[in-house]
Amino acid sequence: RILIYLIGSSAAPTMTLFGTMVPRLSRNLVFCLLAILPAVYSEIRPFSLLLEPASEYIHYVEGFLVAPGYIDLSKLRFFTVGTGDFVVDDDEFTEGTDDVYDVANQDDDSLNKGGGRNRRQLDQKDFDMEGSAIDIAVFNLPSDCSSSRTGCDWINLGIGARTQDGVLRYCCSNDAIDLGLCSGTSYGRLIMDGQKFKGKHRLVNIPATGDYDNYLKYGKFEEKEGTSGKYAVIFANCNDAGRPVIVEGGMEWKSRHGY
Repeated sequence: RILIYLIGSSAAPTMTLFGTMVPRLSRNLVFCLLAILPAVYSEIRPFSLLLEPASEYIHYVEGFLVAPGYIDLSKLRFFTVGTGDFVVDDDEFTEGTDDVYDVANQDDDSLNKGGGRNRRQLDQKDFDMEGSAIDIAVFNLPSDCSSSRTGCDWINLGIGARTQDGVLRYCCSNDAIDLGLCSGTSYGRLIMDGQKFKGKHRLVNIPATGDYDNYLKYGKFEEKEGTSGKYAVIFANCNDAGRPVIVEGGMEWKSRHGY
């Protein structure tokens, strides 16, 4: 079964393993146990994820790749659902996708989740985002930090931003703009540092109205010789006023000598 992690700006990451929530400090033991299992050179993982519009958290998946190889997300289907048209049944989605909100970090404007448009005014300038922009990032987790007890600090890898006081944000929200962690032109997007980020990025633009049903274009992420190791795949729907999006299909991880 695929493991989907849920990480927010105010809580330590946890993971779901066979229905059990495992604290971050226990991850090394888990991965040590997994390491003694027979090597898997290729795998197609069934995938189902509800991406609700929220700047308080992002979703990510981790896996191991022996390069040269690839991670193929082109078989993932992205489609919209209308507000009030469905009832979320957590059992229908892959484990680890429960929602966690931190409304204490949001102002009143950021909680407008209904209309598909949110407006941010900063220094007499208006910033708009219509619909949702689904950010997808695929990147290697260096062995010197991924094998450590505390894990990798994604800020050093170009994902998210932190104030001098230690306040962490992954999405460019009203709150993050006020903290100086991103600009208004990046509102509703995953915060990324282009100089630090060495992975690959894709964007799925979801219109504010009407049906959307499509697959990820250019969804095959090739990794060259010498880049073996643990990888993370991020899914973020950061616009609080955006639209719920369901992601379903198969995620293929193919290492060297697979198939």
